[in-house]
Order: sequence, then C-alpha cells, then structure tokens
Amino acid sequence: MNNIERAKEIVKRLWSQTDLDSIDDLVSQDVAIKSPVKSGKGSSTLSEVVLYWQKAFPDVTSQWLSADEVKPGTVVVNWKAQGTHSGDAFFDVEMTNRTVEYSGKTTYLFEDGKLSAYEANVDIDNILQQLKPTHQLMR
Repeated sequence: MNNIERAKEIVKRLWSQTDLDSIDDLVSQDVAIKSPVKSGKGSSTLSEVVLYWQKAFPDVTSQWLSADEVKPGTVVVNWKAQGTHSGDAFFDVEMTNRTVEYSGKTTYLFEDGKLSAYEANVDIDNILQQLKPTHQLMR
C-alpha cells in the first residue's frame, strides 16, 4: 500500500465509517495532530477531532479534489465537504439545521507505514458564516 492509499484508508475508516476502533492500526501512538478543532498528540486526540465533526455534522460527506505525495512520506490532500449542522454545537453555535459547504487541505505524514502527523487546514470562519441566521427584511 502506498502513502496515498494509506491516507484514503484513514479517511474511509475514520471519517466515512467512524471506525475509531481501528485507529491504532492506522496511526502511531504519539501521532501529532494539528486541527482547528484541537491539537495535541496521540490517537485519542485524532478520535476527538473526528467525533467533534461527526457529532456536529452527522451526514457530512467529503470528496477528494487532489492527492499528491509531495515528498517521501508526506501526502497533501485537497478536498471539499458538505454537511448539515443537525447535531451538537459547533464552535459554540447550537444546531441550526443549515447545510454548509467547505473545503480544506490536509497533510498526512507517514513513518513506518503509520500516520505520524496530521495537519488539517479548514476555513472555520467560512463555516461559521454559513451557520449564521439569514436576516429577513421587515415589511
């Protein structure tokens, strides 16, 4: 399995299937996580990041736009996602039932066949803007 396939497997099992029981098969014990939601070390941090998004946007789906191994062991994925805010609060915004569309870039660093670092870049302000109520003109 090459590193792009490893990144796809992580997305499939953790993000699409929310199979957090398999996380230790995919990532190193001290994986470094940097996300707008949470940063830290360890597979539990990555689990918390996945659950945060899944609980706020239970129907979230994503699509890869591009994936490149920019240097040995480093995969950069550009993606877009869509989901309905029909679950938990997201950055202190209670459920809105609004559908949001957003894009981002995730960098995966692999060592010895496992994820050793994960960095997600997402425009949270864009998402929060989409969650704001639309104001209707008064007549």
